[in-house]
Amino acid sequence: MPGKSSVRSNLQKKKSGLEDVQKSAASENFVSLRKETGMNRKEFAEWMGIPYRTMQDWELGISKAPDYVYDLARYKVKNELERGNLIRKQHLQKECR
Repeated sequence: MPGKSSVRSNLQKKKSGLEDVQKSAASENFVSLRKETGMNRKEFAEWMGIPYRTMQDWELGISKAPDYVYDLARYKVKNELERGNLIRKQHLQKECR
C-alpha cells in the first residue's frame, strides 16, 4: 500500500497537470478574443489597460488570467464591436484591396 507522501505526490502531479490544461485553454481564449479585434498583442494590452508582459504571459500560458478579467475583456470587445466603436482591421484590409 502506498504511503501518504506517495499519494500526496500523485495528487500534486494531477493538480499540476490540470492547472496546465486550464492555463492552455485560457491562453487560447485570450488569443482568440484578441484576434477578433484585429489588434496585435501590444495594441490589445494598451486598449484593455493591461501591462504588455501580463498579456504576454496569459497568451503564452505562463500564467492564467483570472476568469473575471477574461469575462470583462470579452464583454468589452463584444460591446465595442456592436456599437461600432471597434472596427476589425481585417475588414479594413479587405475594403482597401
